[in-house]
Amino acid sequence: MDNSTQQSALKLLTGNFSTHLPMADSSNILAAARNAQRKKVMKGPEIDLDMDKLLSGVLGEGGKEEKKHEKPVNLDDAEPLHGGSSLDKASHNRAAAKEHVVDELLTEFAANPHAKIKVKKKKVKRYPCYNCRKVIGCAHVDLHTAVLEGNLSTLRSTLRRLGKKDPEKINEYDEKGRSPLSLAVKEAREDIADLILSSSDSDPDARDKWTGMAPMHHAAHLGLLVTVSKLLWRQADINILDNNGTTPLMMACANGNFKMVDLLLEENADPEKRDNYHWNALFYAAYGGSLEVTQRILNEGVNKRLKDKKKLMAIDWAEYMKHGEIAALLETFTIEMSTDKYRSTFG
Repeated sequence: MDNSTQQSALKLLTGNFSTHLPMADSSNILAAARNAQRKKVMKGPEIDLDMDKLLSGVLGEGGKEEKKHEKPVNLDDAEPLHGGSSLDKASHNRAAAKEHVVDELLTEFAANPHAKIKVKKKKVKRYPCYNCRKVIGCAHVDLHTAVLEGNLSTLRSTLRRLGKKDPEKINEYDEKGRSPLSLAVKEAREDIADLILSSSDSDPDARDKWTGMAPMHHAAHLGLLVTVSKLLWRQADINILDNNGTTPLMMACANGNFKMVDLLLEENADPEKRDNYHWNALFYAAYGGSLEVTQRILNEGVNKRLKDKKKLMAIDWAEYMKHGEIAALLETFTIEMSTDKYRSTFG
């Protein structure tokens, strides 16, 4: 390779650097090439902040004289920036208003950081001397409040007043979607439920808004035999369904309450009704774990080989819950094993 070729190669490697470098020093050539390929990093401008002025503006110290000459921000008087459009003017005014509000909030917080925010409570319009009238028993109390308080005299006067002026409010729902009767049954107050059912304007089948459960469901679930009898006396639907298709009999079977199951079956509750998951009373009895209740349901002639949505039978759920006696009963039970009382039904 001649000298002219070497010099042209050096120019390509070194760029704007001098070509009079010694040929033998290859390390200098490589260092020059690396420096030529490096990017130049621009440094940002240094900002000198006066922290004392900034803190004094936030805390409200030393800036009181200037605030005297400040004018409140008027969104209509501000001029547009650089002769801009009305949109620029509106955005500038909003930004100025936000800054003004933030400054005021920070100043108030710095002055009293432990101040409590006062929340105005909504006043309920009541009659004069409401508390005194309530103690005496002549105040107008809504039915749900009377049920929760458990005062029978107040409840009687409220039912009497609503029955004359506004009978529909006897079945009115509260904020949780419950009727007064349903609330009384859920509180296990059979005396209050009996008093509400004594009113001819009360609806014994008033279902809750969110769950669809009727007073009969709550009574069967809690084992309130007197309330169930009273509901049946008011001709409540014994096979009423909730949002999941569950009947009161299914709830009693799941809880293993034999007396409640026997009462409902004596009043012609349907043990073969199926819910949204294709479960009937036998499934609930096997899942609940009561051998006596399972035997009682089987005596009604319920088909033990029915399958639910998961293609499982009642015996499968009994084995899953480790109820060995119930699984054995479902395995060996035949209609001939039922008592004489129910055997005649099947010939």
